Amino acid sequence: MATTGLLQTRDHRVRSRLLQGGRQVLRQKLFYLSLFLVVGLVLSAVFAPALVPYQPLKTNPEAVFQAPSRAHWFGTDQYGRDMFARLVHAARLDLIISFSVVGLAFALGSLVGAISGFVGGLVDDLVMRIADILQSFPAFILAMGMTAVLGNSIGNVILAIGAAYTPYFVRLTRGEMLKVRQMEYADAARCAGVSPWRTLYYHLLPNCITPSLVQAALALGWAILDTAGLAFLGLGICPPTAEWGVMVSDGAKNILGVEWWTWFFPGLAIFLAVFGFNGVAEMLRARVLREE
Repeated sequence: MATTGLLQTRDHRVRSRLLQGGRQVLRQKLFYLSLFLVVGLVLSAVFAPALVPYQPLKTNPEAVFQAPSRAHWFGTDQYGRDMFARLVHAARLDLIISFSVVGLAFALGSLVGAISGFVGGLVDDLVMRIADILQSFPAFILAMGMTAVLGNSIGNVILAIGAAYTPYFVRLTRGEMLKVRQMEYADAARCAGVSPWRTLYYHLLPNCITPSLVQAALALGWAILDTAGLAFLGLGICPPTAEWGVMVSDGAKNILGVEWWTWFFPGLAIFLAVFGFNGVAEMLRARVLREE
């Protein structure tokens, strides 16, 4: 009986190791696939004018609703505009908005969160209550309301979505600051006569932003999705600008018709972009957890 129990335990351990190894291999493959998608998206956005022979806003009444072909790889829309040209140029705009949104939220949120956690007291309570108020609304709903008030423009979309994401970075950085300000090197800096603000910015803040970097990679995908969502509802980027959400909104009018390419390809682009950034963020998160 004891031998049978030992054999069962050994078999269980072997199966667990095989399962863990299989998950690790699958996770690595998904990471490389995600990285490939992100790199491909960035390169297509950078070299957009060289990749397509058509202009994204040029109409052609004689080529309305043409199916995918050699002349138009992804077909044309209701105005005869080349869908592939619009998709590639839309990638540039969506990436600019996404990186601007995350850069704004990351910089502002990390700074405010670091100061809040370092100073503590009334300042920390006030910052956390404001963060609670902002986070009581879903980020997309908050961005939608701000865009409706500010107006439809690229700058307002960046400001609205960036403001909606800022509380997440505030909380992450503030939580890390509460831990690192008790570390030995923080006490050593104080004993050496380093000023509090210099201790904050040069010794503590660099050790607080690692979780925020992972959140930033994840937020890049969210920003693309929210930008497209606002444009789809008519609250973000407006037609005839080449933007994925605008293209999905235009194609949605034909969703029950035969012109499937007008909504399928921009929707697929959004899906692949979000999948890519989420995959990269997941691998970064796993690596950070291993290091800790």
